[in-house]
Amino acid sequence: MSDATLPLSTWIEFGALILQTGVLIGAGIWQLGRMEIAIREEIATHKLENEEKINLAIRNVGETYSAVREKIREVELYMRDNYMRRDSFQMVVNDITQTQRQLTESINTQFRRLENKIEKAN
Repeated sequence: MSDATLPLSTWIEFGALILQTGVLIGAGIWQLGRMEIAIREEIATHKLENEEKINLAIRNVGETYSAVREKIREVELYMRDNYMRRDSFQMVVNDITQTQRQLTESINTQFRRLENKIEKAN
């Protein structure tokens, strides 16, 4: 054997080292692939959870706006049904005052008639 050639056992050890290095690199790549899949699944799960939370929040905000709108409508209807404008109130007060004067005059007129009848009878 010459100095340039290596023994067969060295070549076998070198081949085993290369094979082992290749297996380790392949196993590392395979493990990274599995981690990537797990990370993608985790991201998808969180994405779905967040979308559900966002949709729930949007629904709640929409329901809140609807409730506020309904309450405003109820207050408007209550105000319409139970209160009147100043001009309308003044008209009603004037009508009541006028009716009261007319009734007072009518009562006074009837009272005078009764007094006249009583005086004539005496």
